[in-house]
Amino acid sequence: MACQARGEHALDAPEHGNAPSRPSSPATLLLHQAPSPPPLAARQARERAEAKSPSSSSEKRRGYRGMMSMRTSDPIVLSLRQLHLEHRHAAAHKLPSFTCPFERRRCRAMEQFTQTEFYQLGNGGGLVFEQDLTELSLFLGRPFPEFFGGQVTDQPGGQMQWVIIADLRGKLEPPMTGRIQFSFRENNWADGLARAMKEALARLCGLELPRIRGTRYFHMTMHDSMGAPMDLSPHPELKYHVDHTDYMLCETYIKLDNSRALANFAYLQMAQKDETIKIIAKERRTLRHENAKKDYSISRLRDKIAALKETIKTQEDQLKALEGEGEGEDIQGDGYSYVSNDNDYEEDDDDLAFYPYEDGHEHLTAGMDDTVPINVDEA
Repeated sequence: MACQARGEHALDAPEHGNAPSRPSSPATLLLHQAPSPPPLAARQARERAEAKSPSSSSEKRRGYRGMMSMRTSDPIVLSLRQLHLEHRHAAAHKLPSFTCPFERRRCRAMEQFTQTEFYQLGNGGGLVFEQDLTELSLFLGRPFPEFFGGQVTDQPGGQMQWVIIADLRGKLEPPMTGRIQFSFRENNWADGLARAMKEALARLCGLELPRIRGTRYFHMTMHDSMGAPMDLSPHPELKYHVDHTDYMLCETYIKLDNSRALANFAYLQMAQKDETIKIIAKERRTLRHENAKKDYSISRLRDKIAALKETIKTQEDQLKALEGEGEGEDIQGDGYSYVSNDNDYEEDDDDLAFYPYEDGHEHLTAGMDDTVPINVDEA
């Protein structure tokens, strides 16, 4: 991933014959090329100003031409870069370095990391790619690369991942060279450090292609500024073996990064399914409880209706017994003398033949007059 000073935007990936297109993944490689950083306070002020005006270009800083930079909005990567700059500032001013973000409570962003690590070449280490990278840095007159890592727990499943940052500062003496900075994610610190050294070696070879011509580094893998393999000259004996191997390795890294993203997506889907199943089971229990309550209410109402029907039938029987179905009531017990309880009988006029008057005299009812009156005058 060679950092060539072309004055074009870093998001425009260079075209190569066998450069694979890199899909978006959680381990996107980032490039940051700039001069040697100023003191920490000035650096922070400049980054805050650039964050407010994203349209400003880094090509005008300190008069350098073709300085490309690719920004990232990932708060974890930004916090890790800030911690890395503070570590370098503390080392330059002989201040105590902080290897754990929880040792400094005033930096809220650093609290996202559960563990941090720092590694710098030039101390006689024997890790993979370390010797070649150290010799190439000395050959090019560049400072020793620095690698910083922070462990995060922001994955859906709670898995630990490491954010790795590689910082390859440029040469400050003429002829000056640009600074390379990239970051990615890895499962652990050891694998991330090895991958970062391999990537740093490939980027340095791609950046300093004219200066390494004729050396053994000329036949090493080379990457452009976006992390894609560059076309290599055929080796006298190995031919295109290194080129093809590096291309397959880059494709494997892409698939690995994408598999992490797919695994996180699958875990989210599984977690959502589990949550949905819990909600459905809870709703099912609620519906079953409501159905049981309804069945109990229906059974109770049916029993009440049956009791009411029985009461109505009993009262009807009592009414029928009281009414007697139109027959009289035997009050003498002889079986043939009855008093009608109907309202259609008439009063007997013989009962009114003799009745008293108010004057105290009794009057007889006038009957049929069968006598013939006597005519006194004729007599």
